[in-house]
Amino acid sequence: MENNNQQQHRHLSRSEYREYEKKRHAERRKRWRRKRAINYLINGSLIAAAVGLVFLFDFLVSLQDSTPAETPTKVVEQQTPDTSEEDMAQASFMVALPEKSYAFAGEPITYQFLNLTGYNSLENIRFEVNTGGKGKVYEDRWEYTPKKAETVTFEFKAFNKNDKKICEGKTVIEVKEKSEKKSLTLLVIGDSTIEAGYETEKLLALAKEDGYSLKLLGTQTAPYLKDSDNRYEGYGGWSADHYINKRVVGDSLNPFYNPTTRTFDFTYYMENQWYTSVDCVCIQLGINDVFSATSDNELMKNYIPLYLKQMDRIIENIHQYDPNIKVVWNLVSPGSVNQEKFAIYSTMQTAERYKRNSFLANLEIIKHVAELKNVYVAPTNAALDTVKDMAGSGHGAVHPAIRGYQDIATLLYGFIRAIN
Repeated sequence: MENNNQQQHRHLSRSEYREYEKKRHAERRKRWRRKRAINYLINGSLIAAAVGLVFLFDFLVSLQDSTPAETPTKVVEQQTPDTSEEDMAQASFMVALPEKSYAFAGEPITYQFLNLTGYNSLENIRFEVNTGGKGKVYEDRWEYTPKKAETVTFEFKAFNKNDKKICEGKTVIEVKEKSEKKSLTLLVIGDSTIEAGYETEKLLALAKEDGYSLKLLGTQTAPYLKDSDNRYEGYGGWSADHYINKRVVGDSLNPFYNPTTRTFDFTYYMENQWYTSVDCVCIQLGINDVFSATSDNELMKNYIPLYLKQMDRIIENIHQYDPNIKVVWNLVSPGSVNQEKFAIYSTMQTAERYKRNSFLANLEIIKHVAELKNVYVAPTNAALDTVKDMAGSGHGAVHPAIRGYQDIATLLYGFIRAIN
């Protein structure tokens, strides 16, 4: 896979590409170790403080000759509430697709079946798809390229080896054949998957093929792609919380951070960059927001609520600048199905666990966005082949190969054209 990536790269020699990837990989490991060390330190301090308070409480109560059993138990329950097993079982039965999606005539739609479910292997699972005869169903995916404006209902079911239904769901895809806007100004915000530059490169290429005017905003470009029009805001290792609360992370300056208000400020960003308007903002975050959770309880009580809260703050701030901006919230990309690529994280994370994290996060995003105005959920999670199209070595645990990025961008391009 790594050699294929090098051959696909159009602008770097093999040795330059290998050195570039080596540096990115080393920096990511450094950030990971630093983050885990801080977490251990904080958690250790909190535990020590909690233990001290418990002993102090017991001592004070003993002086009053009373029984301290109930109060400490209630405190513990409030701090570490359990996630309902029934809720988790119900979630596992669901499918990570929004109730409604969008596509554009002439642009292919691909739904990878595994990415719609909470499962991480095709073994002993079969799928059923009903679209009224539209598209082609393969062992692992559904593909369809609409030719005209239409409405497609995609119904999906999965069964185990005993032919028991293990999940089902559907989405209604509204296909348009003409964009309302003759030209579009787009800002893409994200993490290292955007920093790579391949998704935005593909968006520009597809627009050029269609003869459509697409302008990308952003302070970043990918030097190795040598295209000054390929602009974006993507930073390796960043979460929504970084965009809200951090002025500087490593060597990267947060262009949205207003030093006066000390938080994310979209108006500040637009004025600082001398931008006068933007039609659409696409946000691709979530990997770093939910990656580290090691249990459903931890994920649902800590990681996902913070992620949704900070995304809300970002989106609300964008709409304070201009409520007519269409915000596209990309669903969280799943990782590689190959545990070998997760070996870089030692025992801190596994392919199976991260798949669970991204899947449950996507279910929560879908429910959450239903209550938001002028915000659209893009099922970009469905486009990535996590078996064949992930990058080589440990970098490919959560990072696609070039083809994987292009597949995500292809689905996203049709989605953006349809809603604008």
